[in-house]
Amino acid sequence: MSYLSREKRVVVEEKWVRLPKHKVRLTDEEEKASRKILALYEKTGLAPPYSRNLSGELGLSEALISEILRHLVEQKRLTHIQGDLFVDAEALNRGREKVRSFLEKEGEISVAGMRDLLGLSRKYLIPLLEYFDGIGFTARKGDMRVLR
Repeated sequence: MSYLSREKRVVVEEKWVRLPKHKVRLTDEEEKASRKILALYEKTGLAPPYSRNLSGELGLSEALISEILRHLVEQKRLTHIQGDLFVDAEALNRGREKVRSFLEKEGEISVAGMRDLLGLSRKYLIPLLEYFDGIGFTARKGDMRVLR
């Protein structure tokens, strides 16, 4: 496989292997659904709807939503936080930079401080903190978070 990759005969992306010219093409229905879903996540930032609620909210089938969410994560437009919680990748990057800037100046932050900094309820904050810890961005130190 590495020979084929070095010779640019195949492209290896995480757990997928594809031909160099292969691109995922969405059907018209999938493209329309993708735009709808992405617009909703862009609008809601770090406090998005849970994916289990999208079917009723957008009038799309759960199977289609699942496929579109997977596609948007692969395209790095959405980030999977945990369970059925996804966020807009740009909003996540902005939030992450806000946290980084704060922690570089102050050294640590409490959950309440993070809630105020990001303007989030605990419903969204706790999964986000766990995500940040899980990717090695922050570390829990008692009741505080620090940069890792």
